[in-house]
Amino acid sequence: MLVDTATYPLRISAIHRVMPALEPGKAAVAASEVARVVPLPGGPRPPEPGELILAGGGRAWAITDPDPRALQEALADHPGQWARVPAAVSDHLLLRRVWSVPDLPGALSYAHDIRQATAAVSASGSALLLPAISEETVWDLAGAGVLLPRKSTSFWPKPAAGLAMRVLGLS
Repeated sequence: MLVDTATYPLRISAIHRVMPALEPGKAAVAASEVARVVPLPGGPRPPEPGELILAGGGRAWAITDPDPRALQEALADHPGQWARVPAAVSDHLLLRRVWSVPDLPGALSYAHDIRQATAAVSASGSALLLPAISEETVWDLAGAGVLLPRKSTSFWPKPAAGLAMRVLGLS
């Protein structure tokens, strides 16, 4: 796919996690066993690099500084570079290890928009808001041959549905 990047620059955004059955207060307490958890009195907000935001029921917490040992154990079967990818920290350390959220429809869903994710848990459940990773990180990992974790990023522009490809240079 060829794209005029001056007109349509690359945009990378995060994909947030929604857990309808995870009680946010209990999730915050459990997360504090493996990371720094700080209440956000103003409620949910977009996460900054290096933090995840746990939101639910109108409350929110910033989750930062995961315990290096706990993170290493959670990512033991994965590339070491994943430790700096928010989706790997959220999915392997928090969702699987700390909160035991199964990767099943109904237990876990995904949202591309922060408002959509927080609206889904306004009455009950939890949303985990992730920051977007930088283009530099994507290039660094790709250059090292490291695949990103599933549901790490949403890229734009995307190929149109039904796009046909043709190999050039072959006779």
